[in-house]
Amino acid sequence: MKIRNAFIKLISFTMIFIIFFSLIPAGTMTIHAEDEEFIEDPDADRIFIVVDNSGWKDSDYGEDDVRSGSLYCSKHGHTYDSGVVVAEPTYRWTGLKRYKCEICGAERHEDIPKLECNPHAWDSGTVTTWPTYQSEGVRTYICVNCRERKTEPIPKLVCNPHSWDAGKITTKATYKNDGVKTYTCTNCGQTKTEAIPKLVCKTHAWDDGKITTKATYKNDGVKTLTCKNCGQTKTETIPQFVCTAHVYGNSILTPANNGVYYYVSECTRCGETHSERHEHNYKWVTIKPATESETGIERYLCEECGYYIYEREIATGKVVVSCKHPYPRNFVETIPATCCTYPRGQVVCKECGEIVISDYEYAKLGYNSSNHSHFTEKVTVEPTYKKTGVKKYTCDGCGYSYTETIPKLVCLHDGRTYIQDYNKEAWVVCELCGEKLEKTNYKGPSCSHIGTKKTQVLVKAPTATEWGEAAMVCSCGKKVTTEKLHPYSEYQVTKSDGSTVTVYGWFDYDAAHEIADQTNAYRLENGLNALNYNESLQSGSDTRALETIASFSHTRPNGTKWNTLLPQWQYGGENLASGQSTVQSAMTAWKNSETHNANLLYGIKDGQTSFKGISVGVFHRYIFNSSSKPYTPNEYIYWTQHFTFYEY
Repeated sequence: MKIRNAFIKLISFTMIFIIFFSLIPAGTMTIHAEDEEFIEDPDADRIFIVVDNSGWKDSDYGEDDVRSGSLYCSKHGHTYDSGVVVAEPTYRWTGLKRYKCEICGAERHEDIPKLECNPHAWDSGTVTTWPTYQSEGVRTYICVNCRERKTEPIPKLVCNPHSWDAGKITTKATYKNDGVKTYTCTNCGQTKTEAIPKLVCKTHAWDDGKITTKATYKNDGVKTLTCKNCGQTKTETIPQFVCTAHVYGNSILTPANNGVYYYVSECTRCGETHSERHEHNYKWVTIKPATESETGIERYLCEECGYYIYEREIATGKVVVSCKHPYPRNFVETIPATCCTYPRGQVVCKECGEIVISDYEYAKLGYNSSNHSHFTEKVTVEPTYKKTGVKKYTCDGCGYSYTETIPKLVCLHDGRTYIQDYNKEAWVVCELCGEKLEKTNYKGPSCSHIGTKKTQVLVKAPTATEWGEAAMVCSCGKKVTTEKLHPYSEYQVTKSDGSTVTVYGWFDYDAAHEIADQTNAYRLENGLNALNYNESLQSGSDTRALETIASFSHTRPNGTKWNTLLPQWQYGGENLASGQSTVQSAMTAWKNSETHNANLLYGIKDGQTSFKGISVGVFHRYIFNSSSKPYTPNEYIYWTQHFTFYEY
């Protein structure tokens, strides 16, 4: 645009000069004096002053005056005309106006201001910067008159919906805290987060624990164990100390009922009290001497405790209070002694037959170990239609226990039935108890399940915590029988050559505690102490149960002795068994072995220090080797029993 305006000015001035020179007479000479322009005609003695483009005017001055610069305009100033617009102003460029002296023809120019553009005439605008999801854009508008520019922002692109990436884990989840996963939109860069659930600690790694409450002779203690992974805690009870040697304080003579007194003392360690009956030592003691006017009183009393049984007047010898039941007396038993309580009964005066004490505990007669106070019943194995159950009875007083068999459930055969082929004979079979009910010649329209191929299929796979289910399915596609599958896990057992073998099975902690209970009952029967179940050693017993699969020996697969597994086992005992199907059969096998029985009753011989703790491992190994029943394993049980001098 600037070039165009300059070009217009150039053309304007060129035209002016062309017109000017076309009017100058031929043969004239141009004279310049003080920036004014004069024309001299060589053919005449005169000087022409340029007035305008249309004519000439004779100078009023002589030639000498002109040449000396004493011109009129220089003395009186120029007389300019009203001017001519040489270049019109625009919205972008200034214009040009020329003024010429009417006398001497001198020119001057002045700029004409640009046209004022108000309001602007904006075009529709052009996008000079495109918007993105991260930044705004720019639209530029140009005035069609003055070419002035203005801009306005274009909003950022709206990202809806976001295009999230796969995300990055910005904070890893731990056993104690949730993690954080951050997603970034690939368009706009916006982020969002989601919580990663904290790790589930399925198998806690318990530390050795800290004693948070010490055990005393009066109260149990508490041991708190913390999982090294997730920080969860559990507590174990530390049995209170057994006070085997009481330290009794001073005895206090304490009255009971009907004149019976006891010397009562308390153990300064455990607080247990010991009472010993006080035997009265009676004699006559004057309470009130007789006078001349009044009779006196004397009593037949025990000077140590002050209890009396007779009182009489001294003067007449009359007994004021008759029989107060002196000794001897008879004990009439009403409640026999048990394994943990003394016999109770009545004390009767031999002389008058009156009941002196209505309820008396006769400690001198002692306990009756064959008469148990009360048994608590617990069903340890529920009976089914096919198997008997087991009920355990435990004495609330001494802890003695025994078991009895619960008969199988009586099946009324009102459940589902199916037809089974037994040596090509068809029988209707009860699905609940498995009993053959009757022969049948049934030939169903589709399938009678007789003589057909049956395949075991997995209905629900068992896990480490949930039961599974398998079913025998006829070739017709119908279920014939179903069977529950016990939860089990996979374990790696290292053999003596360093290789590993995979075994499947589960640990039976109910059976482990049943072994401990029967062991304690056996020890109590033989006059020994009961053993505390040491939960802190459970993992060791479980490990030994797995190791005996690779090497059924008191030597571990790595060649070291069994007692190197745990420091608490450095001095102790180990019993092993395998193949027994019940707790009772395992216990019987150990009792019938001299060396194993010695561990069960360790402490019975003189000089032996009795064991204090026990832990048991019972592992049901599953062996899958049947092509007809691939999901129902054969079961083989390994039993380990460990004795230690540590209670916890």
